[in-house]
Amino acid sequence: MDLTNVHAIFRPNQQGLKKVLGDLEAEIMEAVWAQGQPVLAKDIHPQLPSGKDLSYSTIVCTMTALVEKHLLQVVAKEGKARIYLPTTSREDFLHQTLGHVIDNILAAFPDTAAALMQRRLDTDEASLPRLRQQLDALSAEENS
Repeated sequence: MDLTNVHAIFRPNQQGLKKVLGDLEAEIMEAVWAQGQPVLAKDIHPQLPSGKDLSYSTIVCTMTALVEKHLLQVVAKEGKARIYLPTTSREDFLHQTLGHVIDNILAAFPDTAAALMQRRLDTDEASLPRLRQQLDALSAEENS
């Protein structure tokens, strides 16, 4: 997945995907992934937490923006309506986006980031085996 068109934002005070996507974009992507099949904007609209306050055209406009960001793709048309599918799984999106954020932090603040990670590992020894296990699993995936 190419993150070039995803305007990288990181909002630490938000919850879930809203940390890395706009609020409505995050709600739409969660709803599309939950469907697990091709969807129309009219199918997504009632599922959105903020849907009752939004017009249908706002949903369509945001889904078009998600197509431009390569997070959704149009797979067919039904009359004037477009049928959408995500271009990647939620898990792959999170891996790539968070990797992008971490890589940028490490590039911009290498010494501070390394010191902070070391301090976190030193103070939270209970999570160290779990972290090592996750790193080993990721390394195995990359090598296969």
